[in-house]
Amino acid sequence: MANERVLIAGCGPQRWVRGLSGPLGVQQEKGWFGPYTALSSQGTQHAQRSGIAGPAKARVSLSGLIQREACWLPADNYAGTPTLSVLPAQGQLDMVPRVPSIAGLARASASWASVQLGGAGTLVVPKSWNSDCARGVLHSYAQAGWSLSSLEPLLTAPRVLSQDGLFLRLSDEEGDIVLPMDAHVARALSTLRNVYKQVLGAAGPGLSARWLEEEEDRQGWFARTQILWRLTEGLRAGRSEIDLGGAHAPIFGRSGDTNMQALAPLFGLRIRVRFPAADTSKWLEKASWPGFLRSRSGRIRVRGLEWASRPIAILSTPDLDSGWPAELRALGVDLKEITLDEGLPRLAQEESFSQRFPGFVPAELRGPVKLVGAEIVGPEVGLEPTPGPLIEAPGQVEDAAVDRRLDPVQGHEAAQPALVVQRPFHPQRIELAAAHRPGSLRVFVDGKHQEHAELNPLGGAAGPRLYEVDGVSIAHGALLRVDFEPEQEAP
Repeated sequence: MANERVLIAGCGPQRWVRGLSGPLGVQQEKGWFGPYTALSSQGTQHAQRSGIAGPAKARVSLSGLIQREACWLPADNYAGTPTLSVLPAQGQLDMVPRVPSIAGLARASASWASVQLGGAGTLVVPKSWNSDCARGVLHSYAQAGWSLSSLEPLLTAPRVLSQDGLFLRLSDEEGDIVLPMDAHVARALSTLRNVYKQVLGAAGPGLSARWLEEEEDRQGWFARTQILWRLTEGLRAGRSEIDLGGAHAPIFGRSGDTNMQALAPLFGLRIRVRFPAADTSKWLEKASWPGFLRSRSGRIRVRGLEWASRPIAILSTPDLDSGWPAELRALGVDLKEITLDEGLPRLAQEESFSQRFPGFVPAELRGPVKLVGAEIVGPEVGLEPTPGPLIEAPGQVEDAAVDRRLDPVQGHEAAQPALVVQRPFHPQRIELAAAHRPGSLRVFVDGKHQEHAELNPLGGAAGPRLYEVDGVSIAHGALLRVDFEPEQEAP
């Protein structure tokens, strides 16, 4: 008996189809896998339902991580500025969930799917899944024997809107647009980066610096996921004050070699987030306005979505929410429902991972960035750079607006560069050893001033300060220059 297996991801709960060839011909079995994975103190476990029970009540979705990277957010201060306060610590170390890296989670997910379906098969995903995170996930499936195929041929309408966890994905001939599903998700996403930094700041500079150095690369994604879900749940329930952390919902997890005692204050950390009042009505109507949305790199979407310009097909899945379709109908959008099964006969030819992403090297195998020099840039704004050594970074070109990216970084002084790459390598992070006037930093990429770029401090009050470059996407091979005014010594 020969099995043909198909697993469809990126548009809601995973749809699986298995063809069984026997004496009576080919018969198909179909079903759904729950989109979330449960994490406990014992490790990873796949969940069949979207509601997760257990110590961490974690809602972890590989597809959600990928969609979050591509999601457009409100361009203005849509969420308002939340305030944080620290609550008394609460929690036990044995309740802290054990968290794998994203690659480890993907390997566990691929192995689980292979066991459930009786072997590997074809994984069907959107063509737009080409970010570094997406490639890493798909590489893990490829290592487990899965081939790849594209989702688009299965969509039997020219304009399709699908729900995937907290996100909506509009697909048409121009590509994909990923949006928050509702105003509450939009508010939570808009404040996620700021809340995460403030949560780390509440732990103190020493502890936060240790976390960033030892654990962030492997499991920072989990802390962000926990914060996002807690904020979304609280806002949907109408609460203006939302508590994060505690014994039954810790913000931070642990990896296999985490120093539990050293990081214990982080595991018991409890934070209260207070949101100001905001108008959250007519979210999808506002999202369609020209200039209302921005990408994660800060690019403003000038063109509106024009919901009602053409009919939209809604992809029917078990977890389909009723709120946003009703909102679209109120805007006069012509909606109809379609299913994935209708398009299965049109499934595109499968391809290997190496065919789809030639030359890809997983993040864990790239190694540290090697410093072979620095471009010399004067402290005065507008001073012409003089030739100097360059940064050499292994890896491949990335074209999506994501948080974690290989960045070439230049320094300011030939003898001792002010900007150096953090070792081990942390994309989008740089150290600034030179004292500078507050507010004087200006970021240039390939010689162009990036008005939306910011250097946000992550920790370390004494000595070199660690910064994250926000508001701009920096591709591998681009030239990053930071101009600043030196701090004036007191007379």
